[in-house]
Amino acid sequence: GAAVGGAAGALIGHQMDKQVLFAFDSDQLGTTARGNLHTVAASLEKYPNTKALVVGHTDGVGSGAYNMDLSERRASAAARFSR
Repeated sequence: GAAVGGAAGALIGHQMDKQVLFAFDSDQLGTTARGNLHTVAASLEKYPNTKALVVGHTDGVGSGAYNMDLSERRASAAARFSR
């Protein structure tokens, strides 16, 4: 989910509740993830003063260092696609 304030907060917050899921051990965006990011990007384009924070997550499999790298790659993939 997302916390968004201001006059457009309800609309944008609803759109940002779209999930972006990745396959196990992957930073590649799938078809559903791309569609959800298109929806979010369209909302952000309507409100250019809105700021978004993109954060990646992983499961607990693997080392902390590996998962941190994977999380960052996932967040970067989503942010790049949304621009």
